[in-house]
Amino acid sequence: MSDSTSNRQIIAILQSIIAEKIKPGLEIRNIEATSPLLEGGLGLDSIMVVDLIVATEQQFAFNFAEDDLSLDSFASLEALARVIARHVTTPPAAAHLSPA
Repeated sequence: MSDSTSNRQIIAILQSIIAEKIKPGLEIRNIEATSPLLEGGLGLDSIMVVDLIVATEQQFAFNFAEDDLSLDSFASLEALARVIARHVTTPPAAAHLSPA
């Protein structure tokens, strides 16, 4: 599996997490991989970011390192997917999201 394929899979899972757990009602098709997660994009607030961190760690079965928790890591889904890809070898299937 290529890096771009696994990143696309990770992004798809992150889109599902955001649409289902973080911002219910937001449609997946409206969550662009390049859109900022914070201001000027999806507008995630600090509580939503913490929820995203927790859901991501549960879904991908890893813990973010302290160095991973920077604004750059949460600039977009693409940036976050790159961080996650460094920690996991095979992303879980998007259809099998872990319960909150």
